Amino acid sequence: MNLSLLLILLINLLLNLSLMLMSPMCQAKNWQYQSVITQGLTLTNHNNFYGDSQGSPSLEFTEFTVSGSYQFHPSSRLSAQTLYRHAGAIEELSIDYLLLDSQLFSNAESLFGARLGRYKIPFGLYNETRDVAFARQSVLLPQSLYTDSQRDLKLAAEGGQLYSSFFSEYGQWDLDLYYGAISLDNISGFSEFPPEATFSNEAVAGLRLLFESFNGDWRAAISALEGKVDIFFNLQDLDAGIPLSADVDGEVKQAEVYFSLEYNWENWILSGEYRWNRRQTNFPVFTFPVPINPEDFAAGFVDFDLDLNIKQYGQAYYVQGKYIFNPRWNVYLRWDVVYEDKNDKDGDEVVGRPGYINFAKDLTLGVLWNINAHMLAGAELHKVKGTQWLSELDNPDPFDTDEDWLLWVMTFSYRL
Repeated sequence: MNLSLLLILLINLLLNLSLMLMSPMCQAKNWQYQSVITQGLTLTNHNNFYGDSQGSPSLEFTEFTVSGSYQFHPSSRLSAQTLYRHAGAIEELSIDYLLLDSQLFSNAESLFGARLGRYKIPFGLYNETRDVAFARQSVLLPQSLYTDSQRDLKLAAEGGQLYSSFFSEYGQWDLDLYYGAISLDNISGFSEFPPEATFSNEAVAGLRLLFESFNGDWRAAISALEGKVDIFFNLQDLDAGIPLSADVDGEVKQAEVYFSLEYNWENWILSGEYRWNRRQTNFPVFTFPVPINPEDFAAGFVDFDLDLNIKQYGQAYYVQGKYIFNPRWNVYLRWDVVYEDKNDKDGDEVVGRPGYINFAKDLTLGVLWNINAHMLAGAELHKVKGTQWLSELDNPDPFDTDEDWLLWVMTFSYRL
């Protein structure tokens, strides 16, 4: 057992002991506590997903969360969750969220509050509960919108959030506004830049308007966010044969809009989401001389402008139908699509990488089995075309991947 997992298991044990020592009344009144551990198995016929899964099962997917909240005032509470996550080449122990939540105003028709600290970014229907296995609608969330290989981009922020709820005769309206800092590295959606690149001033701002009918039949949301990051690297780090050594200091901006809908009808849950996004870079244009004839420098030189700026529009969507046989068993079918550049869906204009890295089309069949109140098992079969959401850490050579591949995922979760 590695040191990180041992540490988080020790934290879990100490929390359990502390709760046992409290009086039952205090524990029930002020404290809420839960821990969940999930172990997964993945197998692929081509490519790697959560470890070396090609041709042989990989057990390199483990999640362990310890969460709790303390209601220290009728309108205020502290909440936190610690997360250990091992997903293929990525292994981390982190604070998933840690926040102070205060309701500043409430009456029969509305409420208003604020959160301060590290919070899950509210977008779509499922981002805030993506690390809680028992709250997920499937074994893996749709990778087109909730990509695990780029989770740091939109997982959580450190800053402030304002929220409000309004109650009408039709249902409840929730509005979230937020601004905060995010932590990025070169594995989270910035693979086009060299590994030596450094990031700074990462920030995200956005809003979400969510409606839920009182009878629980409908949930609908509109989400919008914009993230910005400053990036610094040297031109020669691009490894593109550029003869000029110059420092590049620029920024990357990404804006996204989501439309989400979920409908519950008898034993069916029908859901779908659509995302539009724009990525824009702002870098200086560099000019340097190149020989007219590389074999005869006496022929002279011409100026070449190196422009790294792009404006790219992408889109993603999924539709899913789930049938609930009984409280323990349900099955679902999902069609999930993402295009890195909606104006180049087949990747014909991609340079230096295979074109199918620009998209992914995923047909998923899955089943969830709620064994009892503490145990959950699930399995999914994915038939995928394209590699847009594959982790480049588990697949470092894009030309050593296949466009068409199968993915089998099984997980078992236990909660206290």
